[in-house]
Amino acid sequence: MLYYPLKNKVVILTGASMGLGRALAVALGKRGARLVLAARSIEKLYRLQIELESYHVESLVSPTDMHSPITIDQLVDNAITRWGQIDVVVNNAGYGLWGFAENLPMQEVQNLFQTNLFGPLQLMQRVIPHMKKRKTGQIVNIESVVALRSMPGSSAYCATKHALHAFSESLRTELAPHGIHVCSVCPGLVTTEFGHNKIEVGFHTEFPSRFSMTAEKAAEKIARAMQWRRRQIVIPVHAKFMYALQRLSPTLIDWVMRIGQVLGIPPLGGPKPPGSEGAPPA
Repeated sequence: MLYYPLKNKVVILTGASMGLGRALAVALGKRGARLVLAARSIEKLYRLQIELESYHVESLVSPTDMHSPITIDQLVDNAITRWGQIDVVVNNAGYGLWGFAENLPMQEVQNLFQTNLFGPLQLMQRVIPHMKKRKTGQIVNIESVVALRSMPGSSAYCATKHALHAFSESLRTELAPHGIHVCSVCPGLVTTEFGHNKIEVGFHTEFPSRFSMTAEKAAEKIARAMQWRRRQIVIPVHAKFMYALQRLSPTLIDWVMRIGQVLGIPPLGGPKPPGSEGAPPA
């Protein structure tokens, strides 16, 4: 496992404006990476850029919407125009959709897949030929522990993360001969705006902070995984435990989740209280 220094590496980071993406920008910037900051919120990106300047981090703001192929193409073009290369892509943009499968509006499901899967896939398709020419590169897909074990009430979200994880596994083998590494990041509960940045359809769930890892700590672990070219990391400890138990006894996990759902234990959740509304993705 070869050490991969991030100093002077050009890193495209989607979903950089808040939460884990923002924390990752700081963690990678402090390691000397040159950052291409991508998200929809221009104001938040510029505020982040100002913060990064205080750490003497070079960065470029490129407003990007995972629903807009044009802005994804511009993101890649802007990075190459500025620095002449792309070394790393971190697919972090995404949001959640909660609700029982039979109640989910198909348009919401399609929107979710566009942001969480098809947008990242288009970005990878644009960047891979560039990396192949240079015979080096790294793709980091921020997936979720639910990419390894689905949960009730979040079938569509889990499906997007399972699909992204499947792409990661295939790409890892496809791209290895070209010097391109693929890392799957599977976080469990991380303290970010994600809990507020979700759509709920007749379903309500909460993310208990007592089991959460801070975004800053998660970002440090991800940055180290990138430096050591890890194939997959699962964080924090509770997510590792769930993954291990899933591999050991999937039936037991089924039973635990059924009981948790009946009791409404977070984050399994249950039917949404009448009159409550979910927050749209930011």
